[in-house]
Amino acid sequence: MEKENEDFKILTDYILSINLWGDFNSDLDLTDFDLIEDWAIQLINLGCENEALYNLATFYKPINPDEIMPYLKRTFLELNLKEKEGDDAEICYARYHFNRVIKGEDVKSNLFRAAIFSDGNDRKSHPETELNFGVLSEIWLDMKYDPDYWYRGINISNIEQKVIEKAKWWLKNNPIN
Repeated sequence: MEKENEDFKILTDYILSINLWGDFNSDLDLTDFDLIEDWAIQLINLGCENEALYNLATFYKPINPDEIMPYLKRTFLELNLKEKEGDDAEICYARYHFNRVIKGEDVKSNLFRAAIFSDGNDRKSHPETELNFGVLSEIWLDMKYDPDYWYRGINISNIEQKVIEKAKWWLKNNPIN
């Protein structure tokens, strides 16, 4: 149950950070707006009753960001939830994707998304700086075109495990506030 609560907190922080990308969101497709419906249903199942929340839970996937955002904003207001901004939002965004990485869920894609914000002002970066998440993402891309490519002991057979190990380190050293 503890892990489920932590996962829900991470998802909630991700939803509260959803405006991180602003107008670029729909163009870049870096945010999964379908998660809003899942989050709303989880809140309802936890006993939270709220008209705006019920509206969120009735959207059909795939969710159009422009259609759902007014309802999401209203839900934040009615539930007295404060949106995450700046570094805090970036950390929450990276944390959500690293949490998926350590579960082995679409590791390459989640690495790419997390790498955008994993190193920065308020984050503890892995001591192995030559192999930061951005570099690992680029190495993985290079391996797509040349499966025999390797870099500093990393190759196609061990890159996923290396990414998972580093993601675990990042999550441990950048805990939920």
